[in-house]
Amino acid sequence: MRAEATSRRASDQPPASENRQLTAISRRCPVASVTRVEPLPPPDAQYLDDLVRAIMPFGRYQGRHLYEIPEAYLVWMSREGFPRGKLGDQLRTILEIKMNGLSYLLDPLIARAEAERD
Repeated sequence: MRAEATSRRASDQPPASENRQLTAISRRCPVASVTRVEPLPPPDAQYLDDLVRAIMPFGRYQGRHLYEIPEAYLVWMSREGFPRGKLGDQLRTILEIKMNGLSYLLDPLIARAEAERD
């Protein structure tokens, strides 16, 4: 009876080789190291309109529109930590748009915003 209980416990655990594979994958996969994922705000028309009109209030790109900030700077900022609040949400959204190659989706909104400024 005792041997039977021991064999059940051993079979409940994955084989050692499987544990080594999972450990190796988690070391190579940068997503495995993410501890906190903050959801993006919903993509409504007013939010996107505000996004293309938003100006960077500080730092190296102060005074420029958020969509003009280079992706590399946004990636650096994401590592350092985005500011809290609406600006942080907007910077995070711009980074997602740029990383996924979706900048062209903002072009009509940018053109409309520039036409309204003139």
